[in-house]
Amino acid sequence: MKILKCLAWVIGINEYVHYPDLHAAVNDATEFADKLELLGYSVVRSIDDGHNQEGTYKHILEKQQIFLDKIFEDKVDVALVYFAGHGLMINKEDCLILSDTDSCNDGIVKARGNSINLNILCKDMNKCGDQMNLLIMDACRLEAGDGRGLADKDGFGSYTKLPFQSFFAFSTSPETTASDGIIHSPYTQLLLNKMMEKDLPIESLFKSIRYELRKTGRKQIGQELTSLVHPYSFNYGQLEDGASLNYSENALADGNFYSTNGAFLKCLELFKSYNYYKQIDAIDMFHQEFKQMSEDDKFVIGRNILQAAVGGCWKCEEELTYSKLKLYNNKGNNAVLDGILYEMYFNSNNEFRNQKVKGIGFLSQIDKLSLFDEFENSFKNIRKVLSKYRETLEYLPGDKEQYTVKVNLESQGKTDFDDTVWKIDNISYKNVNILDKLHISHDTKKGDLRQKLCDYLALPSSKLKVVGLNEVEDTDILCPKNDIELLLATI
Repeated sequence: MKILKCLAWVIGINEYVHYPDLHAAVNDATEFADKLELLGYSVVRSIDDGHNQEGTYKHILEKQQIFLDKIFEDKVDVALVYFAGHGLMINKEDCLILSDTDSCNDGIVKARGNSINLNILCKDMNKCGDQMNLLIMDACRLEAGDGRGLADKDGFGSYTKLPFQSFFAFSTSPETTASDGIIHSPYTQLLLNKMMEKDLPIESLFKSIRYELRKTGRKQIGQELTSLVHPYSFNYGQLEDGASLNYSENALADGNFYSTNGAFLKCLELFKSYNYYKQIDAIDMFHQEFKQMSEDDKFVIGRNILQAAVGGCWKCEEELTYSKLKLYNNKGNNAVLDGILYEMYFNSNNEFRNQKVKGIGFLSQIDKLSLFDEFENSFKNIRKVLSKYRETLEYLPGDKEQYTVKVNLESQGKTDFDDTVWKIDNISYKNVNILDKLHISHDTKKGDLRQKLCDYLALPSSKLKVVGLNEVEDTDILCPKNDIELLLATI
């Protein structure tokens, strides 16, 4: 499957200086951007909640240039603009109203001068490449009111010329209002509900939105304009496990993988022997023969390298380092590292392992590899694959942020060896007490507790921040509150 290179610029503005404020535009834009990222889009965000300057003319121009540059430089297949805010037709020019756009009462020229001209934006997008262009406008198409826009009798969106291979979706028809909302607008809520449906053509998606809006009795009727010549669906199958990786289904579910390469088959046989000495021979043979193997072959060998490392083969553990893995780079891709990363999260039937990450003891070592540019594509690929499991996994390979755990302790005195005993009252992660889930023994040390937390949260130690252990020495004893009486009776 070809994975499309998709880019979006998502704009949402709630608060205006010269126009009525909105309630749901920021929520609409934020959740739409989040869903696009789950679908594999790279997203440029301009979301102004009134506490930042993202919706001002100055900042919008900066983000617009970033968006246009990325279309050209990345040679994208799809470029999308989503706007939730006020739309205005000024002197037969369709404009996106920004948070500091001047009032038309102060002069049409001034208002048009610090808004975004939709026609010019479309032309600029067209100049950047031959990609498919999608524009979704959740804005009113008539004069000022309590909804999302202002315009003269022709209506916002009436004068924008449709370039080739483009699709425009307006949340309402000319001379009508688009409803705002408390959390989401009705239009964007339906879009959010339906956009993840697999293989739903974009034309059918917006037709169903129009039908659902009509059923509610609203006068708001969405309108689309299209010059598309190729089909497009937001979810075209790229969310299937491994779909963003250029490997066969047999390599992704490698339990019965078969290759015609004799050297590969011999290497695999040695790896499957579960004998350290034979696995060392497998690595030596692979070093000599890998250039003659297919990408699928190398991917499966990567999976077996991790398996052997978990089993204790020191030479396979050595393969999980920069100096070894860089040898397998090929035109920016690394099939061996791809296989190692995939094996950590998926079994031989291509089933997600949930939080039972394979080789979790090597997670810190693997995490360090994400710092090297040579491996950028491997980490991007596995992050795309794992993105739909974000609610299950705290950490995705390549994450930059730290994860904070708070430990509440109370000193219980000292042992005969002058080590302090600490009672663990609470271990909190995201405001949830996880103490009972960690199965901590009654004589745990600080290092043991950190490792327990890393294993439970499935993250590398470098990404774990534990608050509350500053006064604890390495030899001190940490004991859960339910076991403290038993411990104190024995020391």
